Amino acid sequence: MATTITISPVAYNGEASQQYLLKCMAGGKTAAAGVRFLDSVKFKINLKKLDATNLLVPATCDYSPNGTIVASADQYEVKEVQSEVQICWADLVQLFGSENLSAGVENGNVNQITDFSTSLIEIMTSKIAESVDNMLWNSVATSGTSVNDMFDGYLHILDNHGGLKVTGTTGATNASTIIAKFYAVLGQAPSCVSSKNPSELVFFTNGKTRALLQQAYSAFQNITPVGTIASTFMGIDVVMIPALPDGVIIFGERKNFVIMTDLYSDFNSVTVLDERPKYNYVVFILRGKLVAGIGFPEEVTVLGL
Repeated sequence: MATTITISPVAYNGEASQQYLLKCMAGGKTAAAGVRFLDSVKFKINLKKLDATNLLVPATCDYSPNGTIVASADQYEVKEVQSEVQICWADLVQLFGSENLSAGVENGNVNQITDFSTSLIEIMTSKIAESVDNMLWNSVATSGTSVNDMFDGYLHILDNHGGLKVTGTTGATNASTIIAKFYAVLGQAPSCVSSKNPSELVFFTNGKTRALLQQAYSAFQNITPVGTIASTFMGIDVVMIPALPDGVIIFGERKNFVIMTDLYSDFNSVTVLDERPKYNYVVFILRGKLVAGIGFPEEVTVLGL
């Protein structure tokens, strides 16, 4: 006798969607590196900074103001983003395992799984987190063209809006010079950054560039295990970001890199719809808000852009 498997459509809207939006926006490698995450940006936000000099001078008997305070800020605006994915039912059967979706010799209980909407959401939010990582780094806002990524990612901000580029050297391309490249990046960083505790700092590279560092470390026989050592340079974490180009090394303070979203917006939604009665596919829809920001690009050192 034929058996029907039922998918119960689900819809999480507004605040109810926050747990899934959080996995998308903060589930990637960038967020895992400890950058700053702002989850309640409704529209626009100013990332602020105060610079102060000459705050202490020799005492006098008169009122004599001294010191200079300079306030600055970069403004960012969260953008509405969405994912609408149509998945063929046949592909879903393969994705989840047919033994869990229909009766067979290995499955005596056909009702074992009657609703896998939650599982589908978990898989899709994990995949979207990878896309978020790519947007955070590579998105470029454009106007007047057919392509518009809505906001500038970290690479475009650093390349065009004040990133401190290492001069006199090119990108990291081989193991024989990779350590010198890291030293060049660290050496050109402003003292206000390099003097911070190593735990507050981070290097970003892609997997290939970090592998070159591991290869260079392997020449030092007393360093073991090499895999662990290669994830740091001078005690500072070297974080692998797949979305970065080959040869690029970025160094700065973790909290200077910012991911901004609004987990509690009424606009947010995560939905799974069963359209099989008409079209034989299942639809996944996610809507949220996102923007990448760097508080002070001039304090981030870049090699290879």
